[in-house]
Amino acid sequence: TELKHLDIGFCDWVNDDCLEKLSNGKILDTLGQLNLACAHITDEGIRIIAESFHQLKHLNIGQCQELTDQCLSHIRDNLVNHVSIDVYGCHFSESAVSNVWDTLSNLKVVNSVMISDNRQQITL
Repeated sequence: TELKHLDIGFCDWVNDDCLEKLSNGKILDTLGQLNLACAHITDEGIRIIAESFHQLKHLNIGQCQELTDQCLSHIRDNLVNHVSIDVYGCHFSESAVSNVWDTLSNLKVVNSVMISDNRQQITL
């Protein structure tokens, strides 16, 4: 019940239904870092995560091919204390990534090849 980090990236079985089940668990109050790299999730799965896991500060959704710019809106609107996000290999527009960066004041790390100006970018 005190899980702080969960790495379920590159697991073929991770999908929106899995995230729905996680959102009903006791880890809601403690989970700070979640790796979903290469998961078979959609914008709906990110909505579930963003609206449920308010302690989440680090999220890796790199290489999740089914996500659109809409999922970044869910992150921007709900994860206000977010510190890092990995969107490497996703097909987001540069403007959507920049909008998240500009809106979340605590965001320090973005792993994305799309940020083209002199903002701090660190590969996780």
